Amino acid sequence: MKFGILGEAKIAREHVVPAILNAGHEVTHVGRRDPGKVALPDVYGDAKETDYESLIKDPSVEAIYNPLPNHLHVPYSIEALKNNKHVLCEKPVALNLEELSELEKAAEKSEAFFYEAFMVRSHPQWHWLQNLDIGNYQSCHFIFSYPQQPEGNVRNLIKYGGGPLFDIGCYAILSGCMLFKGEPTVLSAVAVMCEKYETEKQVEAIYNPLPNHLHVPYSIEALKNNKHVLCEKPVALNLEELSELEKAAEKSEAFFYEAFMVRSHPQWHWLQNLDIGNYQSCHFIFSYPQQPEGNVRNLIKYGGGPLFDIGCYAILSGCMLFKGEPTVLSAVAVMCEKYETEKQVDATLRWPDGETLSFTVSANAALCQAFTVLGSNGWAKLNVPVNPPEKTSAYWSKGGLQEGNKVEFPACNHYQLMVEDFVASSLAGDDSDFVFSRRVTKAINDIQKIAGLAV
Repeated sequence: MKFGILGEAKIAREHVVPAILNAGHEVTHVGRRDPGKVALPDVYGDAKETDYESLIKDPSVEAIYNPLPNHLHVPYSIEALKNNKHVLCEKPVALNLEELSELEKAAEKSEAFFYEAFMVRSHPQWHWLQNLDIGNYQSCHFIFSYPQQPEGNVRNLIKYGGGPLFDIGCYAILSGCMLFKGEPTVLSAVAVMCEKYETEKQVEAIYNPLPNHLHVPYSIEALKNNKHVLCEKPVALNLEELSELEKAAEKSEAFFYEAFMVRSHPQWHWLQNLDIGNYQSCHFIFSYPQQPEGNVRNLIKYGGGPLFDIGCYAILSGCMLFKGEPTVLSAVAVMCEKYETEKQVDATLRWPDGETLSFTVSANAALCQAFTVLGSNGWAKLNVPVNPPEKTSAYWSKGGLQEGNKVEFPACNHYQLMVEDFVASSLAGDDSDFVFSRRVTKAINDIQKIAGLAV
């Protein structure tokens, strides 16, 4: 087959052009921005110099190799297909789905063949891996990094589709696509920007919102690689795996933080410092409607059920107000008729100085949140303790049956405040603190045992 090469990319000179020749084909044309200005490298042999457009239209050229910068993959590939040239285009073929759709339309109308140049698909090691009998593939881990490129390199320019996500992240995603079926869903993503250039550099922090049973293993891997970790609640399903996570955090140079965003909201800071005498008891309610089939909240093996999902907030609320480790006094669970998890849990906990927390959490009821605390000289209520709107309010009183005094909090996003707290602690070199995580995890496990739930 007679090939024309668009541009003078290093990958063309060093890898693809020699591969075309070794495979018994010809390189007859090279498209250049400035034909004749500089002599062609020897690897091109007697290939004719021309410009991009002339190459694409030349009737003697049968196939085009397109290693141009990423932003030029689609437009020049479309032109080649319109001229019925087969196209071997470097990865990633497109920067977004819109331009990919245009390319697909052009390929459908053309008599020629289009192929994205993921050379890994042709290597025997990937054929072997795709057919290896080690049971059902469950997860894979991919690492690819290289030193910073010099100024002017297209990999450092956003307008050309630069940055490691486009350049080599495409290989990572492809590896999963070659092993697993269907279309993937992105569960988490964090980028750290480069100080020198406009693209992202290597990742410094990981946000882990995976299903509950994956919190510990992936957080441990991140800590082993000295990545700061912001992990969704509940961080662990039992004390044993929490201990493994603590050990990993102790050995790591990175910071670990459980993503209880409520800890960063001004309403909880206000409540922790409110003068209504000694806090004696608090009451917590959090419920939401039943989730559809297949949702991880309905699957025990993934740490599903309202106890893990939102009961952790209830227990945390007591931990933020009372000192010490709580003891579970009672716990009752009502199982879900449709799924394998519980649908509601009611429990009472007591702290060392006698304070109590009573809570109800449900995954099969109307959406509701409420929190009330009773002190020796007054009471307080948070209208929406966990997921408040941007502007929220609370009520408190020194005693009485009236509505009480209203307190309005400044508009804020407590997720943003949590991220700011996390980054500040990470940069300050703070030690990871698992005190609340351990108390919440132990209380959940004790409630499971008392209520007859699977542990």
